[in-house]
Amino acid sequence: MKKRLIFAIFTVICCLTLCLCACSLHTHKFSEMWTSDDTYHWHAAICKHDAEISGKSKHAYGEWETVTAPTEDSYGQKKRACVECGYLDTERIDKILHEHIFSEDWSVNESYHWHSAECVHAEEIADKDAHNFVDGVCGDCGYIQELIYAFNEETDSYYVSGVGKGAGEEITIPSFYLDKPVSGIANGAFRDSAFITYVNLPTSIKEIGDNAFEGLVYLENIKLPDSLKRIGAYAFYHCRALVSAVIPNSVERIGEGIFRACSELKELTIPFVGRSVNAGVASESSVLGYLFGKNMYAGGVAVEQNYSASGSVVYYIPEKLSKVTLTGGKIFYGAFSRCFSLKEVVIGNGVTEIGNMAFVDCISLAKVAIGSGVTRIGNFAFNFCSNLMSVTVGANVREIEPSAFDNCYKLVEIYNFSALEIVKGSDDNGKIAVNALDVYVSENAKSKIRNIDGGYTFYTSDDRSYIIGYVGTGDKLELNDKLGGVKYEVYKYAFYKNLTVKDVDIGGFVTAIGDRAFFGAENIETVNIDDAVENIGSWAFAYCVSLKKVTLPKNVVEIGDGAFSSCRELKSVAVPEGVAVIGDSAFWNCRALAEITLPKSLTSVEKDAFGECASLLKVYYAGDADAWADVDFRDGNENIISATVYFTSEESPTLEGISAL
Repeated sequence: MKKRLIFAIFTVICCLTLCLCACSLHTHKFSEMWTSDDTYHWHAAICKHDAEISGKSKHAYGEWETVTAPTEDSYGQKKRACVECGYLDTERIDKILHEHIFSEDWSVNESYHWHSAECVHAEEIADKDAHNFVDGVCGDCGYIQELIYAFNEETDSYYVSGVGKGAGEEITIPSFYLDKPVSGIANGAFRDSAFITYVNLPTSIKEIGDNAFEGLVYLENIKLPDSLKRIGAYAFYHCRALVSAVIPNSVERIGEGIFRACSELKELTIPFVGRSVNAGVASESSVLGYLFGKNMYAGGVAVEQNYSASGSVVYYIPEKLSKVTLTGGKIFYGAFSRCFSLKEVVIGNGVTEIGNMAFVDCISLAKVAIGSGVTRIGNFAFNFCSNLMSVTVGANVREIEPSAFDNCYKLVEIYNFSALEIVKGSDDNGKIAVNALDVYVSENAKSKIRNIDGGYTFYTSDDRSYIIGYVGTGDKLELNDKLGGVKYEVYKYAFYKNLTVKDVDIGGFVTAIGDRAFFGAENIETVNIDDAVENIGSWAFAYCVSLKKVTLPKNVVEIGDGAFSSCRELKSVAVPEGVAVIGDSAFWNCRALAEITLPKSLTSVEKDAFGECASLLKVYYAGDADAWADVDFRDGNENIISATVYFTSEESPTLEGISAL
């Protein structure tokens, strides 16, 4: 056993010796090519011992060479090589440092002057500094000041306080001055700068002071920014070329008379009526006239506006103001009362209530659109808006006081988007539909009101046509076949209190004259009515106090109640054959009426038909004495009964306007 162990050990030793001898005899083979990294190079073994290396050392670089030259706008590139292994090292070359070239002339704005770069880097500037003004001229750059500024410590901002020597016709106010916001226009800042035609206000402006733009007589319009909070008293006083103005909803307080003597103002948009958006009760400053002041001026009309049942104030409102759009707030008692020139009112969705008497006596008002914010329309709100033709009732109107639309004689068209049941002919809901010809509930309904050349207004409903108004300037009214080409009626109150017309010619296309159609048309002197007309309504020509001559149609069968009442200049009338009845007060108070021709067909003269006709001395009657005795004369006709009666066989009429029978 011992021998075996010794033999085994000997065998192992021999094997190890042989192996060591074999290893000591191997020589590594290395590549002739260099292997490298960023720092070293070496020869790698190419025998089976590939982990072996030889000749490792750091790179030894030669000189740098430029690959791409740098410019002012782009980087360059350079390279160098290891002199032993050829390894390439590269680096970026910085852009060429640019030296800006600056203009010798100054660049300027309202706040600063500087030199601008004339090279490709035009955004670069040098020598920026604030102006050094002496008598409005910068001593450094020569800039002539356009606007003068004052610093407001309370608001940490600047106000425009005046106009400099460099100001032109058009002014643009910057948002910032000397790196502070421009937040206001000081009192009287632009006063009497008559050469200015346009002012552009930035959105940084919060306040416009008293008399700020006074006397800018060539300023036609101005856009006020939505940042504006307050407008001072008489801010636009005597801006007589101003035709429209929009006060933004952001405004919370307005001074008295801001548009005083703005005689050309036609359209106005305001966020509320009066002094303050937070006004709790009506006062003399909660009516439209507050915006125009109490002092008379050319182009202004004196308007007495009631702000309560017992309180009123006289303001002067531009005669040409025809449209007002109200965007918010409440419309207090009498806010637009007696605004005689106003033709259209748009009541926006921000308005919540229309107070009592709000638009009373707005006799030119033709169209009103009431927004969805209004819930109540006060009593007599539109009373005596005698030319109001179209009204839109907003979706949330829940209450219309009993007389809200009383005496709106021409209100023929109503758009009802509320839950109220408005029925034409009914006196419910403030009498809004008493005179209506159509009530619409669809938003797609189209108006039937048509304006015809010459200033005539027509309406067609249920295949019947009506003339409902006249806004022309001519003094002769010709109602003929040229107006629409179809037969039509003169709608009741159509020419109510018209003060333009002097002569009326009613042609054969007219079939009827409605009640009070020409009531109070004080300047009408002559009326000629074609024989086709069959009906003359009650009080149709009453109080036409200048009427001297009228020709009545042969086909008329009745002279309605009060038809010619108080026509004080009418001297003679011929009532045609076929008329059986002369209505109550038909010729009452016709003080100058001296002669009248009456038909044989006459059976009844109603109460006071010729009352107060003290000048009536001659009656020409187509019948005989027996027929005259059968005519029923009611009370109040003593003047005609006591007049001298001439029967057909005795004498013919002699005065102008009387036709022989």
